[in-house]
Amino acid sequence: MSDADTPGTQYTGCTNVNIEIRNCTMNNHEGSFLEQYLCETLLLIVGSNPLPNYVAASLLLKENGRVFLIHTPDTLGTAKRLQQVLCEINGVKDVKRVPIKSSSSNVIIQDGIAATIASILGQGQVGLNYTGGTKAMAVHIYRMLEQIAVRESLQPVFSYLDPGELRIIFDGHGNATTTSYPVAEEIQVPLEVLLKLHNIDLVKNAPLRTPYLLKTAHSLANLHSTTEGIKSWRQWCQTELRRSSEDKFKPAGELKKVILPDDGDLATVTTTLRQEIGCTQQPLTLADVIPFSPWQGKKQRDAVEDLARWLFGQWLEHFAYNEIQKIAVTHKLHPSGMGIGLDTDREKSPYDFEVDVAAIYGYQLFGLSCTMDNTKNLCKAKLFEAEKRVHQLGGDEACVGLVSCYDKPQRLEKEMLNAWGMKPNKVRVFGYQDLMHLSDKLDEWFSHASGK
Repeated sequence: MSDADTPGTQYTGCTNVNIEIRNCTMNNHEGSFLEQYLCETLLLIVGSNPLPNYVAASLLLKENGRVFLIHTPDTLGTAKRLQQVLCEINGVKDVKRVPIKSSSSNVIIQDGIAATIASILGQGQVGLNYTGGTKAMAVHIYRMLEQIAVRESLQPVFSYLDPGELRIIFDGHGNATTTSYPVAEEIQVPLEVLLKLHNIDLVKNAPLRTPYLLKTAHSLANLHSTTEGIKSWRQWCQTELRRSSEDKFKPAGELKKVILPDDGDLATVTTTLRQEIGCTQQPLTLADVIPFSPWQGKKQRDAVEDLARWLFGQWLEHFAYNEIQKIAVTHKLHPSGMGIGLDTDREKSPYDFEVDVAAIYGYQLFGLSCTMDNTKNLCKAKLFEAEKRVHQLGGDEACVGLVSCYDKPQRLEKEMLNAWGMKPNKVRVFGYQDLMHLSDKLDEWFSHASGK
């Protein structure tokens, strides 16, 4: 048999490195829900996204417990990655894959797991989390385990994760009562673990977690809080930083000579930048800025190109990321970075990612796309692209946002929610009117999207 066809294939060579699992005690006599539902043996039905399985295993598995990953040929790759991560990151020493050949046939599903269920009887608390996989798999495996439990006088733990409410539901089979608990604050899944579950590596020097030139970024945000400011800055950038006939930046030799604006509304930006970096040079060129800037360690060619990109629009990513940092503690958010370029192996992963700004609440991914554009078509395209990337990575729990200069953000947001059939707060669009109050707007979004 091949490895894919061998029941109970086990992963060995584990390292014992644990991610942080926070304990949570309920405010009543029932005690900690984690303690009363922990399992020596946990059955997980593997779907296309491994995140719910990983969360369930991290929350419900007892120390030195074992995991069985029930998968079809279509989800073999997902099961292998999940197996590796549970072993290497969580230190689970016994993780086995249980292949079944069909995700819909009752007979094939039950035949595929019969030996596994028989082998775990009488060996401590057994749990089944059926968040992943198809509905047919969940129903047939659930019923089979339930029937065996009645016959053997067992009390298995049946559970699933609710992606909308970020809660775990414990199914009240038999005479038991169905209960649910919020679990987002019981686990913190770092971006690196989330990526590893999808077999994705970060590109070199990503993500960036220290925003640059925040005072200048704030000045630019203030400028872009009016339609006149948006137009003026775009015109300056197109004229001074871009080639006239192409959608590309000028050569570095020309960029370094570009003089930052020193008159009209734009002068405030240059004045703020001059004060922030401590350079009194007048007039101030891009080359003058480099020795005092975060790019000072780079070759001048690369540095002036990076500064030009920052002035042209990357400043908005840095501004938005800092606005998230301001409220991170309040919402128990983990700001994951900005300019997140994700290096995918095309033979192993179908995804291609670049996320402007990301933060994670427990295991709920918030991904933001940032654009200075104020046209509906481009903002809509940016949002489509961001939603695809964020949903592929974070699953049904994920939320996507757009920080833009669009003047009708609520209208675009409603249109996209209807088009995607999503619940409110899964998508949020911020316009130019929101820039100077962005941390407050983000605060309100995070509160509603995370079910607080």
